[in-house]
Amino acid sequence: MYKNQILIISSLLLVCVCFAVAVNPPPSLEISRCGTSGSFVSNFILDSGVGLAVQQTVVNLCYDNDNLYLKPLCYDDNIVSNYTLCNEHLYNYDVFEVFLSVGHQQPTNYLEVELSPRGVLFVAQVANTDDSCSGITDTLIGCPESEIEYSAQVIPNLGYQGFLSIPFATIQNATYPNGAVEQSSSFNTQYRMNMYRVDFPTTTSPTEYSCWSPTFMNPPCFHVPSTFGYITLV
Repeated sequence: MYKNQILIISSLLLVCVCFAVAVNPPPSLEISRCGTSGSFVSNFILDSGVGLAVQQTVVNLCYDNDNLYLKPLCYDDNIVSNYTLCNEHLYNYDVFEVFLSVGHQQPTNYLEVELSPRGVLFVAQVANTDDSCSGITDTLIGCPESEIEYSAQVIPNLGYQGFLSIPFATIQNATYPNGAVEQSSSFNTQYRMNMYRVDFPTTTSPTEYSCWSPTFMNPPCFHVPSTFGYITLV
């Protein structure tokens, strides 16, 4: 079953529902309920916005009443990550990341989730009022307490396949850490999101920072909420 999923997702590198492009404003994506055709993102762009990543990513997304599901297929010819514990600094080596917040407004608080190729998780609530890496404050969330289900499997000669089941309640709590929830007609159907990859180099290649929606920062910085894409659940 896993092999068939990989073949299907791999083919979506050529035919994809949504292609990342280096444009302003950030991209939009409609995500379908699980059990339908699903939604896919591929063609991650270098964080600088200058071109496509070499180590590409294809992400299958869907949702149900309680969770958002992501299945990233990360092409990687040199997997480097030896972390084994929850909330270690996974971003120092190969990793898939997703940042999420409730609503279509530019967030100042959001959820950060990272998944290593070895199936290790990092979860934090991030406060960011500067729209940059210079002023962020993160509060770690215990992996069991986050209620996120996760796994990853290394695929020889290809890369790694990940799985994340992220409760909407966890996204909401990170967006509104003080418990003040702003209700609206689009509440729980609209989100902001960005997805990222860090690919640790071989001895002859630079570290590659790529994402769905580029942040155009130098040096690379993923914590730019104004560049988060717009998500609508349909």
